[in-house]
Amino acid sequence: MQYSVVIREDLWERAGVTEDPATWEEFQEQLQKVKDANPEIDYAMSDRWTDSITLGSLLSVMATNYDTIAGWGYANTFYDEDAGEYVFTGATEEYKEVVTYAAGLVAAGLLDPEVTQSDDQAIQKFISGRSATISGNTQALAEYRTKFADAGAGEVPIRLISIPGGPAGSKLPSGRFTSGLLISSKAAEQPYFKALLQFVDWLYYSDEGMEFAQWGVEGETFTRDADGTRVLDEDIAWSSINVGAPKLLNADYGYSNGVFCLANGSSKDLVFSMMTDEIADWTQRQLDGKEQIPTAPAPLLDEIELEQTSLLQTQLTDAVQAATAGFITGQRSIEDDWDAYVTEVEGLGSSQLLETINTALERARSESE
Repeated sequence: MQYSVVIREDLWERAGVTEDPATWEEFQEQLQKVKDANPEIDYAMSDRWTDSITLGSLLSVMATNYDTIAGWGYANTFYDEDAGEYVFTGATEEYKEVVTYAAGLVAAGLLDPEVTQSDDQAIQKFISGRSATISGNTQALAEYRTKFADAGAGEVPIRLISIPGGPAGSKLPSGRFTSGLLISSKAAEQPYFKALLQFVDWLYYSDEGMEFAQWGVEGETFTRDADGTRVLDEDIAWSSINVGAPKLLNADYGYSNGVFCLANGSSKDLVFSMMTDEIADWTQRQLDGKEQIPTAPAPLLDEIELEQTSLLQTQLTDAVQAATAGFITGQRSIEDDWDAYVTEVEGLGSSQLLETINTALERARSESE
């Protein structure tokens, strides 16, 4: 799934906005036009996925093009390519820029200040026309369309906008894999160990195995048309394909699930084959128009360092997230309180954390030479 922002095209077109914003600054300008042209709405944007981390999806999507990490993607340490070392994320100027931008949306009355509301509340505002914009992804499009239909609104035009650029350019997050496979050491003692390795090799690393894990069995869950394109059976749904069908490819058949199917490293053809034309087009535009940032080097901490940093990580993350929420909602002043906040995280061990992380990084570099 790829994340961005979903808009109600009818409300945006009423404001004369028909093009995706090139930058987040332009996005704010468009939100203002939408609010002005649709006085009946409460906010131009009311966001979901906020009850656990403030604006978790929105900040995460924004942060890459501000050269930082935030929201769901937040981590206390961020690798500074120019300096060649990790810095404390929540105290950087780049992180401050992201927070300042979001706070500006709230202060301007464009973004709903209910940044800890439930998904149901945010979605209801979007479906009922009280907001014109909400965070979403390629799978949420189907969810929203179904809810519009269930509410008797018919086919309301919505779409996922291209990810806007920012001060750091127009980029995509790094490509570190999100899943992998571990085999217990006890498996080596079993008489079927060779067969197990052969099965794993086939299922996760062969074209046939990955297709099986993703699509199922040809003739049972899918067919091929004249040019060889895979076509899911009409009575089976998956993500945005065949929405509303009575059976689910993952829940009812066991294919295309996060455990059985580790297709993150599979071919582009297989990944795109499970997308609708709309989603494939959106994804290709992101790949064509944006640069993927490099994967940061991994500092390999030893057991003692892991134990030391785990305690620091928790308290620092909690402090940063609480302050972020306060700054965005206006409960704390960025102008007056930012320096005091940085001092607070210093007192909680941000420098100590950085020293440990960067020491481990240098050790890993030395060992690899």
